[in-house]
Amino acid sequence: MRHGRQDIHANDGDGAPRGVLARLSYAKVVATLALFVALGGTATAATLAHDSVGAPQIKTDAVRSPEIQADAVRSPEIRADAVRSSEIKDDAVRSSEIQDESVRLADIAPDARTALEARVRLATTQNESVPTCTGALTDCPNLLSVVLPADNWLVQATFTMRNNGNPTILGATCGLVQADTTTLRSVHVEGLAVRGAVGSTEAAALTAVLTDVPADTRVALRCTADSDEHLDVDDVVITAAEVGPVTG
Repeated sequence: MRHGRQDIHANDGDGAPRGVLARLSYAKVVATLALFVALGGTATAATLAHDSVGAPQIKTDAVRSPEIQADAVRSPEIRADAVRSSEIKDDAVRSSEIQDESVRLADIAPDARTALEARVRLATTQNESVPTCTGALTDCPNLLSVVLPADNWLVQATFTMRNNGNPTILGATCGLVQADTTTLRSVHVEGLAVRGAVGSTEAAALTAVLTDVPADTRVALRCTADSDEHLDVDDVVITAAEVGPVTG
């Protein structure tokens, strides 16, 4: 007889092998139960319904940026005012990541707004008739102007010329004039003569850099027009931005 095997297969009064029971311990039982609980928890998570876990079920700081895929969270998924400036790192948002015209002057802090306004001059008008002027631009009247403090400035004028009467014959010339004496930039508006029809338009832009200008320097948009031409300028904007030292 093999007493060792008889001992292993001998039963206690309840039918369980005494050798197996002898080798069981509390730690082994607890470990086995923990394994089943872990497996059951995974199965439960795998069967969660879509969108069944929301913000109320997530602890504060439980999900951090390394656990979020790139571009997984977009602006439509963020509530208004949910992210404030104190929660954004310095240099985390750059100009390339901001949509055009999405930040307006009212969105800028008062101190920053004051500094910005001190460095920018802006003049606008919806519509101006171009007076008859057949001489040099320095002799023509102003259509729109800005007055600049002493410094270096980048000035741009944008506008749309419109034929409001007889078709133009030679076209018109428009330019930026400094202090009534100097034409900084000019453009010949030829598209109106080519199209010729009443109501035809042509957009134009003029840009100039002014260095070391004295205080109270006026920069104006002026245009020439023959006596038989009936021209208007629409949506005129002159923007002047103060710049640092200009070299070259």
